[in-house]
Amino acid sequence: MPNYVHLLLHFKFPDTEEKKPTLSNVIGQMKRHASMQAKTPLWQRSFYDNVISDRTEYDSAMRYIDENPANWPNDEYYVNDPAQP
Repeated sequence: MPNYVHLLLHFKFPDTEEKKPTLSNVIGQMKRHASMQAKTPLWQRSFYDNVISDRTEYDSAMRYIDENPANWPNDEYYVNDPAQP
């Protein structure tokens, strides 16, 4: 889908007393970096997260991400432009 991004992130941290980054910090840094590179704001303020706890949920998430582009014609921002591939 050209109007949003799916990410699967896997965090592994060493067993230390160091402060670990939060998901909000990681996503915020990614959004800031991308917007700075594009020289324009790109993102909505919030994000939707879901914790995947086992292989079944992982497989389901991967299937959703893989099949989701087929839903683009149903999106509210879809424009049927024959000039676009």
